[in-house]
Amino acid sequence: MVSAASVMGTLLVVRDSVRGPRDTHQGDEHADDHDVHRDPLSAALDLRRSYGKWLPMGNKAALTALRSRAQYGASGRRESLVAKEDTMDRREILAERPVERGRGFMPGISVNPSRVLFTAGLTGRGTDGKLVSGGMGPQTQRTFERLQAILGHAGARFDDVIKQLVYVTDIDAYNATGRAARAKFFGNTRAASTGLVVRRLAEPDILVEVELVVDLAGAPQGKPLLEKYNVEDHGGEFYQGVIVNGGRLLYLAGQVAAELDGSVSKPGDWQRQAEKVYENIGHVLRAAGATPATVVKETTWVVSIDGWRQHRGPVRRAFYKGDFPASTLVEIPGLAHTDYLVEIEVIAAVA
Repeated sequence: MVSAASVMGTLLVVRDSVRGPRDTHQGDEHADDHDVHRDPLSAALDLRRSYGKWLPMGNKAALTALRSRAQYGASGRRESLVAKEDTMDRREILAERPVERGRGFMPGISVNPSRVLFTAGLTGRGTDGKLVSGGMGPQTQRTFERLQAILGHAGARFDDVIKQLVYVTDIDAYNATGRAARAKFFGNTRAASTGLVVRRLAEPDILVEVELVVDLAGAPQGKPLLEKYNVEDHGGEFYQGVIVNGGRLLYLAGQVAAELDGSVSKPGDWQRQAEKVYENIGHVLRAAGATPATVVKETTWVVSIDGWRQHRGPVRRAFYKGDFPASTLVEIPGLAHTDYLVEIEVIAAVA
């Protein structure tokens, strides 16, 4: 189904697609090696073929007609839009402007997921744990190879990715060789994407780090709220993938070492600021009915990775008690206050 709204000269386009269960055929990992089965409503749902014109905002009659056609079909009998439990609803949202045509990302994607996968930030490490040589291109290639393994473990592919966040230390190098390496995995699929240039990643020689959010097929019934897993023996205190089966998602604002009166807790003291940040996170989690064990994704921004690593270990272990989330660590030039050393943002599941 295609609908559009004219907003200050810009067309907002919503493309709906309903994806049925995947073929169990075993082949290589390329997208064209998988069959996608469509349910009998496909003709009614794929209204792009018969309603390819844009609809101005406020044209309720036209929008109602499209919704009616999708819900009732040509026969006029109401039919379920979700014919099978593992049907996935993905809507690609375009602000259709010339500058956006040909880009490798989608401005927005709307989903109604029953299961979601969050990955940790992955980098270009080889099977020996060392960074691959050759610079940005090979590191990007290896990063997406590792992400592909995480997706495969969950029964997903790159065309299931909702959102990607790419951190790079050299945007010119990424534009020159990294984008092409990424395109090999996504093909024509475009996920919503954010790219950030940062001062440093976990190690000085890491040039790129990528994390993904993925819409998974299948029903959550009979599954635990969280499935945390690794596909490599990396030795770090995080999981490479965390699947949320149903429930609600809690998104916390970035937490800093702020006292109740708004003052900064112990400027310059990494240990105390780490304790205060996790204390503040704990308060918000408890207020929402969540716990550290139900945190699925953690993103940590610090002004010095070396300073953070010297003091975070005992504090972070005591908070999570060994049940770590998927995580990403990034060094940036500064935070909202010059005395803040660390800011942590988490996403948690609530049953």
